[in-house]
Amino acid sequence: MNLAKLIPPTYAGILIYPILALAFAWFLTRLCIKFLPNLGFVRLPGGRHIHTSPIPRGGGLGVFTAFFTVNAAFLLGTDIPGGPEYFLRFLMPAIPLVILGLVDDRWEISAWIKLAVHLAVVAIIWNHARPEYSFSNWTAPWFVSLGLTAVWVILVINAFNLIDGLDGLAAGLGVISCGCMAVWFILLGNHAMEVVTIAVMAGALLGFLRYNFNPARIFLGDTGSTFIGLFFAILSLSTLDRVVTFTSILLPLLAIGVPIFDVFLAIWRRSARKLEDNHAGGIMTGDKDHLHHRVLRETSGQKATAFRLYLIGCVFSVIAIVVLILRQSAPAIGYLILMIALVIALRQFASIELWDSARLI
Repeated sequence: MNLAKLIPPTYAGILIYPILALAFAWFLTRLCIKFLPNLGFVRLPGGRHIHTSPIPRGGGLGVFTAFFTVNAAFLLGTDIPGGPEYFLRFLMPAIPLVILGLVDDRWEISAWIKLAVHLAVVAIIWNHARPEYSFSNWTAPWFVSLGLTAVWVILVINAFNLIDGLDGLAAGLGVISCGCMAVWFILLGNHAMEVVTIAVMAGALLGFLRYNFNPARIFLGDTGSTFIGLFFAILSLSTLDRVVTFTSILLPLLAIGVPIFDVFLAIWRRSARKLEDNHAGGIMTGDKDHLHHRVLRETSGQKATAFRLYLIGCVFSVIAIVVLILRQSAPAIGYLILMIALVIALRQFASIELWDSARLI
């Protein structure tokens, strides 16, 4: 599918939809700041939270609304084969997830209820797409396909949820991931619908980021952080519906590298602590040792911390693009760069996990 056939061949035509998403999300976020506190959507300071005053939460509702409204406008203005089905592939699972997020942002529900709804969301995604995973010459049966889809979707949803603990962090990393995945789909070719969808998501996140960057006037809440994770989980499945290779798994992991690395460290850290002390919290118990917490302890404030993690996200994204470009001609070079980057990241950021593991041993 040629992108030039879908939208006007001018810069204004190409940019109109993400610009619309940015403006609409900006407007909706202002409304959320004004009205959500009156409905009880407020994050109070204390506990694991680093802010010192009450802040409205649930602002992800503006990102959700802007994203689907502008995408619907795009579909109405163009004739894309399979466009409505692709739109519903995001909308159907997003509705229960966003409702869950709103309920949690207002009343705070248990982690087990969230997991149950996440599993229902996985069922919707799998039933709609019915992805078939082929490893070499072996095609996975339906129950393996369902299990792999569940692991991936829940992992990415919770990765963005866990990283959303600092002003502007989850939304900013989402914009960086959008840039990486847009380049990815452009290089793959014949993915015009995905490129426009990514651009619209980036615009919606930038419109929200205007009021979410430090000092934040509103938070995404579970409403927004889980929706961002869902978006990238579904988007990355678009390239995993066919033959699964090491590169096809690696690229989405790198595109959303910082949230994935953070959740990997969280599982490692909490598992080691649980094995050492049976009375310690489990994997689903929060702590103050996430990436943004430990970087914040080393920097001068939230802005410096956010920019440092943005930079790390950009590095992961560049490595992903390098691996994609070299996947045919010189894959070993791309993988060597990746291994060096991972060793550096572990040496720099996994000291707590290494210490907990050593203590357990």
